[in-house]
Formats: sequence, C-alpha cells, structure tokens
Amino acid sequence: MERMNLWHSLGRAWAELSAGQAGRVDEGAPGQDRMRLAHGPVQMDNRGDVERLLPDILGRALARSWIDQDFRGRFTLDPVGTLADYRVQLPDTISIEVGLTDTLRPRVIVYERDRVGRKRRLLSLKLIMTADQ
Repeated sequence: MERMNLWHSLGRAWAELSAGQAGRVDEGAPGQDRMRLAHGPVQMDNRGDVERLLPDILGRALARSWIDQDFRGRFTLDPVGTLADYRVQLPDTISIEVGLTDTLRPRVIVYERDRVGRKRRLLSLKLIMTADQ
C-alpha cells in the first residue's frame, strides 16, 4: 500500500512537471519559484507528519532533480536544508540521505534518530522510469 502511494505521488509530480503546470525551473529564489515542492509552508512536528506529508514532497523533489541540475546538486548535498529553502520544515530528529541505487537510480532515504542517536529508517523512495508502448 505504501509503495503504491509513493509511486502515485511521484507519478503526479512527474506529470505536473512534464506538463509545464509547475512553471519554469529557474523562476527566482527557491521559496518563490513556481516549481514548488509544496503548496505553501509545511511544518512537520513529529513522525506521523513526516510519514504522511513527506513522501509527496520527496516525490516532487526527485522528479525535479531529474530535470533541474542545479536543484539536484543542492538537494544531493543538503536535502534537509534544500527542503527548508522551499519552506518545508522537518523535526530535528529527521535526516535524509540522497544518492543512487546500485543500478544508478536516484533514491532518497529518510531516517529518524532516537534519544540515544540511533537511526531508524522511516521511508525510502527511488526514481524508476518505465516506457510503455
């Protein structure tokens, strides 16, 4: 069920970006451009918020990174900071790793740190493109 929701989120984001509904990639400052990651400021305060809201936002970020090299560079180096630039605030206990799978597909893994600093994987997304005939 969770995989289907993530896939649908990524599919919606890709369709929106591909159709040009999101505007140009280089429209001003990160918080102001039309290719936003969320429809306004997002404040996530706990794990439930992260699990509910972040998959859709990360789906948009992955789709955007596919077509926007500058965004991909920033997002890869500092995913939490990049999300903050786009007015998406995460709890301090959340960390995000961005990279490639063994088959060179873009992927994102979200972790939560507990009180003693151990990381627990909350969710992961990877970009898989398929061609249908």
